[in-house]
Amino acid sequence: MQRFDGLTGQPHSLGVPSQGSVLVHTDGTIFTVGGMWTSNTTIMGIDPATGGTKFTIPLENGFVSEIGNGCLEGGPHAYTEPPQVFNGIIAGDGYAYFPYTYDNYSLSNFCSGDGSSQTISRPQVRTAVRVASP
Repeated sequence: MQRFDGLTGQPHSLGVPSQGSVLVHTDGTIFTVGGMWTSNTTIMGIDPATGGTKFTIPLENGFVSEIGNGCLEGGPHAYTEPPQVFNGIIAGDGYAYFPYTYDNYSLSNFCSGDGSSQTISRPQVRTAVRVASP
């Protein structure tokens, strides 16, 4: 992400990687998504004058639990999955809105009598909107 000097037109890096939507508030605050596709996904507010972070708002991660490994031996596994963030908007009320989803689900992998592997999945998709204000 970069800004341009108003007098010279020269670009200056803000040192902030932008991922997904980049929104500019009327007070100059830049909203963007940080850590996209990681378990540390956040909505970030950036000060355009300094490039410094004004605030970060963490987003919820999904959680996956697996039991069994088909016909192979294996113990249970559990891990987090990052949220999927969609394009944000700054609404007329001055707030930035970023819709996102995250999944919570469990998988049961088991071996059937004929030696084939079977999987039962129980997904729970969560949709949320994170609101930020400068």
